[in-house]
Amino acid sequence: SFFPKAEKPQFIINFDTPDGSNLDRTDQITQLVDSLLMKQPEIQHYAINIGHGNPRIYYNVIPRRNRSTHAQFFITLKERDLTSFNRLISGLREQLQN
Repeated sequence: SFFPKAEKPQFIINFDTPDGSNLDRTDQITQLVDSLLMKQPEIQHYAINIGHGNPRIYYNVIPRRNRSTHAQFFITLKERDLTSFNRLISGLREQLQN
């Protein structure tokens, strides 16, 4: 899932592996997402958390804590360009849908 559509050049990717997955399996999927993000020229930097969420970034989103099936990426883009942002999100959704 991606959150939010905002006026800031940043977004969050949350993903959960199937129940019963260990941190190693969640990390494998995280590495796949990481390899896709590294190829995106619009991205300035990002942070990855495996097994829990990022520290609280948005006041209305409570971070998930201590779940081996959860990972979260916090991504900051180089600039705020809505067309580029939407294209990036659409492309990532397509690549990550399965």
